[in-house]
Amino acid sequence: MTDILGFPPHMAAMIVAVGLTYFLMSWATVWWPAMVAYRGGRLMPRRFLFVVVVACLSYGIFSFLLFALFFLAEMYAMFVAPQLDRLGHPAGRPVLAVIRFLEHYWWLVLPPLLFAATFFITRKLSSRWEKICVALEG
Repeated sequence: MTDILGFPPHMAAMIVAVGLTYFLMSWATVWWPAMVAYRGGRLMPRRFLFVVVVACLSYGIFSFLLFALFFLAEMYAMFVAPQLDRLGHPAGRPVLAVIRFLEHYWWLVLPPLLFAATFFITRKLSSRWEKICVALEG
């Protein structure tokens, strides 16, 4: 069997599968709440609004938490870790290695974490959505 762009066929298939999984998980903020809203036994009011609200909350909460964690990690890396190193406490080196790794490869964990946030928000909001819509009409 011939190679596909320099890769053996099984490796090329694995690359395509990983890329497709990454793509689907990146769009999970839209398709997961849409599946919950448009499928199921009960009729959910304002379905499109539910999808938009879940997507906005997922990205907003996730972006805020990511910013807060990266901000604290960078402050540690810039101010605390060098001082600890100068004082002779190399305890900050493993933490610094993890921070540097996350700086370079944050995009690998982005879709799974965003999917987890979307799943959690969809689950919490779908049970309360009818009451929220009634309150909005109110």
